[in-house]
Amino acid sequence: MRQRFLTVPAVLAILVLAAARPAPPPPCANLFPHEPVVVYEISGHTLCCLVDESLTVYGDGYARLSRATYDGTGSKSQLAYVGTAPVQALIADLGALGAGTSCDRPELVSDMPLSTLSVMRGETDGRAHTFSWFFDDGAGGAITARLDAFVQATFPGF
Repeated sequence: MRQRFLTVPAVLAILVLAAARPAPPPPCANLFPHEPVVVYEISGHTLCCLVDESLTVYGDGYARLSRATYDGTGSKSQLAYVGTAPVQALIADLGALGAGTSCDRPELVSDMPLSTLSVMRGETDGRAHTFSWFFDDGAGGAITARLDAFVQATFPGF
């Protein structure tokens, strides 16, 4: 068995190259905590009509619900302030239900809208996890129920 050794010039070259890399930029100061932390969308055709609804929840306690129709009638949007505690509770519940690790569901179903959920850290350079599903079985059902409860409590009668 033959051993391999790095020569002194090779080691020095590696050290010089490593030292020459620029330092990563410092993280940005998050002066305005109005970044989205939850984006939930339901979009697609059903047997009766088109479904196009979007919920965006922000880290500073605001939430926006929008519903659209392609003919322009019935489209509406509403903004509400719920506070940061309900937002943090929603994020914690979604995490406990698997929203941070769930994967796209492979089923293809006709006449069902696609639900897509993105959960973010609410930071300037925060990461997100996004996944989609067609119908409410498995983890998607529990997550849908929690999001529906948040919408009903935040936007009653919408």
